[in-house]
This record gives sequence, structure tokens and C-alpha cells, in this order.
Amino acid sequence: DLRDWMYLQRYLQSLNLLPHDRARLFQQVDLNLEQDEERMSAERWEQHYSDLLAFRQEHGHCSVPLGWHSNPSLPIWLRQQLVRMKAGSLPQEQREQLVEIGLLDGR
Repeated sequence: DLRDWMYLQRYLQSLNLLPHDRARLFQQVDLNLEQDEERMSAERWEQHYSDLLAFRQEHGHCSVPLGWHSNPSLPIWLRQQLVRMKAGSLPQEQREQLVEIGLLDGR
């Protein structure tokens, strides 16, 4: 579908493999792949956060097991957030959301 195709185009652009003619066409229609990627990334973060809230509501904790059958990408996302937090690359707003639900200790 279109979303998958756009993801592929963004991926190719990130690797500098997007054909020049295609990049030029995107510029002509004012299609900013970087802005689109930022928006999509924020939407994905919010969706995973919402999924984590649902998991917490159902199970009473945020320790999503690796390979969790209902949402296999959630534990991977969760571990990425912990790595980003330790590296200092997790945006403050996202960090505050994770602190608020008890995942991080707020330090």
C-alpha cells in the first residue's frame, strides 16, 4: 500500500539510495520525506505508548516479555526507549510520559 511504499522511499533516502529522478519528483510535488518521517515516528511512538498503557492496565506492570504474542514489537520498542533514556537521547516529553506511568524513576 501507499504507506509501505512511502516507508521504503524514506528508508532509501536515509541510505542515500533514493534515485535522483525520484528525489527530484518528490521535490517538485513538495513532498518532504524527512518531515513525513518525523511525523510518522511521533505517531508510531504514541501508538506504542498507548499499547504499553493497555498492557499495564491489563497486567498491572510494564514488564512486557520478549516475544509477547499479542504485540511482538512492543517489548522491542520498550527496550529501545530504555536504551535511548540511558544514552540521553529520549526527548524530555517522552521521558516524562514514561516516568508518569512508573517505567522510569524520574532521575
